[in-house]
Amino acid sequence: WSPLEKDANGVPKNHLLPVGDSGVYDDNGHLPLLRRGVKKIVMFDNWAHHNISEAQDMMYMRAAFGVPSAAGDGQANPPGSVSPRMPKDYLKVFDSSDFPALWEKISSLKAAGEPCVVRDTFTVVDNAHFGIKGGWQVEIVWAICLPSKVWRSQLPIETDKHLFDYLPNVISSEPHSQFDMAALSQYASWFFEQAINHEIRAMLDGEHAQKAMV
Repeated sequence: WSPLEKDANGVPKNHLLPVGDSGVYDDNGHLPLLRRGVKKIVMFDNWAHHNISEAQDMMYMRAAFGVPSAAGDGQANPPGSVSPRMPKDYLKVFDSSDFPALWEKISSLKAAGEPCVVRDTFTVVDNAHFGIKGGWQVEIVWAICLPSKVWRSQLPIETDKHLFDYLPNVISSEPHSQFDMAALSQYASWFFEQAINHEIRAMLDGEHAQKAMV
């Protein structure tokens, strides 16, 4: 439902839609996991980041590390937040010193057009707002959906030229056809099979799984 469309009584109207945006709650699924002390997590990010070097892109990841970001209008957010009106470090759950190495890996993979998947360990810090007790390590597989030269190079030329240049980083209102939806679905399947699956298995099964897949 959408609060922007209501009936005569002020009740939101329901609609069946093929694609939707659940909003900020989808971006914070790690908070209850960390509160429970879960030590192995997969973080899936499909932000509409057409240029990850800009401060407003991937701001939920930046906030999780207490790194400054910017709102959509370019206004600066306090470190650890996603809004100028949000308190400083409201969403911070990881040590800020862990961020530069992660960002370097993400940036390098994007520049190479490779699937952007990074697995590493991070230090959890206290967050009183969400009842998270820090001082321990969590292993995370970051799966960042970004345009991939590798994937595009395997497509028929006719298919490639009809796709968004920045696919899969589309907003929920942009796919207008079965072709658009199919492309997003196929990208997601390729991304999982080629990059995400073996990192998750390695994280869950450890060293033996890595050796078995070499």
